[in-house]
Amino acid sequence: MMLLEMAAGGFGDRVAVGSLNSGLTVKQIFDNAGLAAQRFRNANVENVAMIDMASPSLPICLFGASWAGLPFVPLNYSLTNQELKIHNKLEKNDIERILYSIDKQSLVGLVILSWALSANKIIDKEWISILDQISNLKVPIFPLKAKDLLNFGLKEGPIIGEIFSEIEQDWIDSNFELNKEDLLLKSKMLIGRKGHNIS
Repeated sequence: MMLLEMAAGGFGDRVAVGSLNSGLTVKQIFDNAGLAAQRFRNANVENVAMIDMASPSLPICLFGASWAGLPFVPLNYSLTNQELKIHNKLEKNDIERILYSIDKQSLVGLVILSWALSANKIIDKEWISILDQISNLKVPIFPLKAKDLLNFGLKEGPIIGEIFSEIEQDWIDSNFELNKEDLLLKSKMLIGRKGHNIS
């Protein structure tokens, strides 16, 4: 952090990340890293996980974690850009969808970082509400297993994964409301549409 602080004091207006016209200056990285560090400390997190594409958030998160004395863990993810848009108006269904793909601790870190980088730097009841919901929500568990599809008489192979993925996506798109019986019925119909015999 000492090097970043020296750079911010010596040539803080120099663009360090991004294009010359719209990139972040060293001073902006320093200021935002300080805000991120404060959010991390206030949340009593044990480490910081970065779930994002390459963006200016990365150095801010990295320096913020360092400033707060926390380990920094960049993660790979399979969510789309749209699904990763964290804001203070997230609904319960949005949170559950993200929680199905990443763990609670990672999502808490991402929410805190998004809050730190948002226009609203003060205590915000909506951000706090999101953090409370994450803490209280149960991570959705997909009700089907591969053996459920094998029970229809399918043989092990790529078709199991193909049908499993399609049915899982239907379940996610239903906001996790389809139960096991619904999913078995959908599976049976899908197997038939793909030309496989059902026993």
